[in-house]
Amino acid sequence: MSGLQLPLLALLLALPAIAGARVCETVHNTTCAAGSSCAKSSFSATGWGCCPLPNAVDCGTPLGSCCPAGTKCSAVGPGWEKVVSCLPAAAGKPPVPGTPVCKPGPLNRLSTTRKNCLVLGDSVSLGYTPFLTTALADDCVVQHAPDGGDGGAEETGYGLECLDSFLSNPDGAPVTPDLILFNFVRTSCSAASPPLCSSPSSDPAALAAGRGYTTARATGPTRPSPGARGPPPSTRAS
Repeated sequence: MSGLQLPLLALLLALPAIAGARVCETVHNTTCAAGSSCAKSSFSATGWGCCPLPNAVDCGTPLGSCCPAGTKCSAVGPGWEKVVSCLPAAAGKPPVPGTPVCKPGPLNRLSTTRKNCLVLGDSVSLGYTPFLTTALADDCVVQHAPDGGDGGAEETGYGLECLDSFLSNPDGAPVTPDLILFNFVRTSCSAASPPLCSSPSSDPAALAAGRGYTTARATGPTRPSPGARGPPPSTRAS
């Protein structure tokens, strides 16, 4: 290794500390940016995700929720239907909705020798991604985001909230695939969804297209919102 390469490698390894980021685990180096917090996520491929709040409280719910520092998590409802509220320590202050924990995007780096296709969507897309991988084997390398278990990118509000995480490797490196195929259950935005939901035309595919990504859609019919972070699409009633 040359004298130039070694300092560069050391600099790259030190970047998370320099930027104030936090490394949640060291197998895949799941990293949360400065101002955010590590939180457990059952259906993340790495077992971790990022809460977009500093020093957040990890609520430990199945889909992953967090609360601001100094508050207490209150989860109401069974299983996947748990709705999280954050209870302030000071008496008389109203609770605030829990914040979703964002799962990271694809585990693997994009190919540098072939085209890359990224499927970004809910549990339906998780089911057909292996078949798409086979069908497009001669055309592009297919990965899914977020990479992990059931639920995938869940409902539209969560997709908007976590799009930056879905378009990054676990260590925070951004991914720029040649094509992103979006597949969301078109739920209306819930009370706990981000401000982007205020426009009826706002959706993750439109947001990504506006940033210059090449996108395609495989979106199902609109369904009523189940509320803040309801069950994953595969368990919702049609």
